[in-house]
Amino acid sequence: MSIEGINFEWQSYPVTTSSGYEIVMFRITADPTGAPLVPTKGPLLLLHGMFSDPTDFFSRTDETTPGLPIQLAQAGYDVWIGCTRGREYTLNHATMDRTLPEQKFEYWNFSFEDIGREDVTTMVDSIIVMRNQKDECQKVTIVTHSTGANSTLVAASTSAN
Repeated sequence: MSIEGINFEWQSYPVTTSSGYEIVMFRITADPTGAPLVPTKGPLLLLHGMFSDPTDFFSRTDETTPGLPIQLAQAGYDVWIGCTRGREYTLNHATMDRTLPEQKFEYWNFSFEDIGREDVTTMVDSIIVMRNQKDECQKVTIVTHSTGANSTLVAASTSAN
């Protein structure tokens, strides 16, 4: 993900949902000088809505103020930005080809509920697994926009935890 004017360093983490959608998360890893960020607070996942994408979190009316993800990283959070299925960065599937006429309908046949049951839970579970390689992590705070909130509520209501 490249955003004009944002000099912080990123790492992308591709993950695959149980039904084969190849989604991605982006994590802020270093400040503009290249110094690694050392979060003092837990992981925080930003989740966009159905008709938006991760870059929307960087929109701002005051160009002198950093976007929300940067502000959160500067405040000490381990910032992850989720990108659910069907976005510019997440158009692939393990078995389906969305460009084939016979698979196009099946590929695009999903709702915010499917995103909640699969994409959100896959992202949260992946963050916990990755974080547990360095420190103990049991939860992820989620900040949403628009239908990202609906998907997150579905994830919370269907979660085993």
